Amino acid sequence: MAAPTLDQVLDNFQNPNNSVILVPNVDPITFAVGVTDDHTPTLAGTADPGSTVLLHYFYFDALGNPVDGLVPDTIVADASGNWHYEFTFSLDGLSVLTGFDGTYTFIAETAGGFSDPYEIQINDVVCFLKGTLIATPTGERPIESLAAGDIITLADGRQQPVKWLGRMTVNLNRFNRHSASPILIRAGALGDGLPTRDLYTSYRHAFAVNGVLVIAGLLVNGTSIVQCSDWKESSVTFYQVEVEGHELMLAEGAAAETFGEDGDNRELFDNAAEFHAMYPDAVAAEPMSMGRVISSRQIPRAVKAKIETAAVEMGYVTWAAAA
Repeated sequence: MAAPTLDQVLDNFQNPNNSVILVPNVDPITFAVGVTDDHTPTLAGTADPGSTVLLHYFYFDALGNPVDGLVPDTIVADASGNWHYEFTFSLDGLSVLTGFDGTYTFIAETAGGFSDPYEIQINDVVCFLKGTLIATPTGERPIESLAAGDIITLADGRQQPVKWLGRMTVNLNRFNRHSASPILIRAGALGDGLPTRDLYTSYRHAFAVNGVLVIAGLLVNGTSIVQCSDWKESSVTFYQVEVEGHELMLAEGAAAETFGEDGDNRELFDNAAEFHAMYPDAVAAEPMSMGRVISSRQIPRAVKAKIETAAVEMGYVTWAAAA
């Protein structure tokens, strides 16, 4: 029997016709890394006709622990020796541990042996919806109205010019709504009267709460902070501001991170080419030194208490109070 191959990963989101987004390197030791924001990519390859294919996956969780997994479904190569499988990044608590972001390695196995490894990186959008007000020296402005060269006011009072305004349109009908649907942070939900108005952001956008960065999706409590999984429009356009360095800006008065390049996450934006044309020699900025919470286990008790207290002050019966 021949060893199987795993030679295609198909992006079902950005490329609805299942166009190939990755072609692995010929050298199995230095295999290629492709970037996608599709949380249900289709993996495909070849094997002996009618043979059973086992699909292994490997990743590190948000706490840095290695995780080895095996998809639970039976995969069988067809009469022509082709096999495919749509992988869902919510197995074994993956969504709780990582929020889907991260690098994952896949290996196909049959009785004939193992395929070469195939590695992909999953990135999520980190942005705001149209209409979000950003602080500037002349007053708050809708994020979509900003352009390179415009000055914004950072959370520490400094002023910096906008380097680039990223834009991404997400088709919710072709995406994992758990992570793609906007998060609504109601006015006052972060405590201290912040944000000053209802704010819509993406799952992975981080806000400074009690001196640490916490991604919005981990703050969802079902009352004062909710995920809009019933979003009526079929698509959502997100915007993100980049300045020189990774900083905290003021969005509806709340301290929120500016764009920070991580791997190839810039390529997820519709207008990434615009940035490359403007800054052909750009180097990614170092992430800010403030601690970043990406797992529910990492949220400090003081942060949880602040969100809980704010919700009660807003008149909500929180999950903790109802328990």
